[in-house]
Amino acid sequence: MWDRIKQLWHRKAPQALQLSEGEQRIMLEQATQALAAQQYERVENFANRLVASEFPDIAQSGLRLMGLLYFHQQQFDLALPFFEKLAPQTGNASDWFNVVTAATLAGDQPRAEAAFEQATKAHESGGEAQALSVPMMHHLYACALRDKGGYAQAFEHVQVLRAIYEKLHNTDPRFLALRNLPQLDAVLEMMVDVLAHSGDIPEAVEWLQTFGSQLDANGQQLALQAIARLQAVTKAAPPTRGAAAAGPAPEQEQQQPQSS
Repeated sequence: MWDRIKQLWHRKAPQALQLSEGEQRIMLEQATQALAAQQYERVENFANRLVASEFPDIAQSGLRLMGLLYFHQQQFDLALPFFEKLAPQTGNASDWFNVVTAATLAGDQPRAEAAFEQATKAHESGGEAQALSVPMMHHLYACALRDKGGYAQAFEHVQVLRAIYEKLHNTDPRFLALRNLPQLDAVLEMMVDVLAHSGDIPEAVEWLQTFGSQLDANGQQLALQAIARLQAVTKAAPPTRGAAAAGPAPEQEQQQPQSS
């Protein structure tokens, strides 16, 4: 794997594009569409050329597409260098968060933690349209940690999310969507996955009961459903540690056509 990374970064630098700005933007749109269609060879062909653009936003989009290309193929070690090169250039919370997810799923937790700090700082500084909310970042980071078997680390973010929802009290889906917050049912699903590996299911059930008691009627009902799932899962088969096949996809191409 490392040999492949070195090949990517030591190959001859791309020649400057002999295309007009309009032609480059058409190519960028084609690359974005190809990514959505999982036409990965086509994406690489376009994005590899776009990174040499003299227009900074197009070159940055090329880097982002190269990172997404490898991320979507679960080649997280290859995606990470592109995201790490891009994030300091844009300073965007979503680009920093792409570093978080790629580093987590590549098994490099120190780099993920450092990037998460940068992502939250970038969000606090503002100025980015449609940025991931901090609660959304906590949720997706916890999902990635769960998928790598990092349940103890994921629980730290679970605790943050619990405090946020308890303070809000209101769990109406429209209320949460307007504030760019994760839907509670998705958060509880992730919480069940993490709590199932706690080693103390009765205590985990009590944790969920206490959480639910601080929410509105809808939240209380969702918490009860989560408890039922937790009990069913742990009764059917004691959970084993291990990574899932893939984690949450990173933030998609900005200004162009994210998932957990």
